[in-house]
Amino acid sequence: MSFSDLFSKLYFILPAMFFASLLYFLSNAWMLKWNQVVWRMIKLIAVTAGSISLVMTVIGVERSMKSAFYAVSQRMAPFHLSDLRIEIVKDMIKNCENADGDSARKDACSSLNDIDISARNAMFDKKPHVKLIENWRKNPIVAGLLPKYERMAGDANLYFDIMNREYDVIDQETVDKTFILALIVLLISVSASIGEAAYQYRVAERDALDRATAK
Repeated sequence: MSFSDLFSKLYFILPAMFFASLLYFLSNAWMLKWNQVVWRMIKLIAVTAGSISLVMTVIGVERSMKSAFYAVSQRMAPFHLSDLRIEIVKDMIKNCENADGDSARKDACSSLNDIDISARNAMFDKKPHVKLIENWRKNPIVAGLLPKYERMAGDANLYFDIMNREYDVIDQETVDKTFILALIVLLISVSASIGEAAYQYRVAERDALDRATAK
């Protein structure tokens, strides 16, 4: 179940839960039920639970973002690597077709084939990373093409580096459930804090009325 489906089902339940808990705490506060020690304990629990829920929300969002980046990188890294190899092969075909009697193009054809192999081998590494071989033949044609290849390899490596980072990738369903749980705890904590504030107001109002009556 996606987050949108889960949230749509709780769209009316969460506000109803909040207002029900708010009404419960406000009614008890207005009727001066429980004593001040109980209300202070309720506020302590509410603040603690609210803080924990905020931390859970932050952790959930952070894990969700990492999972999203990892999923995007898994799709985009091979895409950029394929673009690089297609570009190399296009240049290689152009130079190989016109290599007869042209030593520079013949060397370029061979060098571009080596560069394509080095790009292809990146996918077989435990931690993929595109590292193109150098222009060891000092071919001027390859020298003019290498900056373009290095730029495209850098685009692929941007996503490969994200894939290679070691962090826990948790499933989105767990993140969604954690977020909903944190939201429920936060709503109840807020309603309890409002109830405690209402109780303090009623106590101050009662004390002020008692002092006015005593005079």
